[in-house]
Amino acid sequence: MTAGRKNRVVLEVAGTDGAMAWDSDAPNHLWIGHRDAPNQLLERDPALLSPPARAISHHPGGTPRVSPTRSNNCSAPSTTRSPRVAQVPRFIPHSPDGDRETRLCEAIARSNGEGRWVDATF
Repeated sequence: MTAGRKNRVVLEVAGTDGAMAWDSDAPNHLWIGHRDAPNQLLERDPALLSPPARAISHHPGGTPRVSPTRSNNCSAPSTTRSPRVAQVPRFIPHSPDGDRETRLCEAIARSNGEGRWVDATF
């Protein structure tokens, strides 16, 4: 948490052939960096997703939404504690998608707390 960016999430993956970055301040855009081609800014469009991914994309392209999966699939925030993570949001899932998201987040928090990879059980 940073003053002025209290809920900001930035994800960046760098590989040998390219990179990708997503910023919750601009949730409809994915930056894709290439070594041998111009970089791209891809706008969210469920029509470009695979059928399973499209089935859980609840909003049409161009709809400015932050964290639509969480708002549609989860509610009732509470907190859990981990030795290395002060507070991890925990949500009560209301669908199979929300349940998967919650189990994944819990496995990430446990992995961090235990200092090892923990499998998410689905």
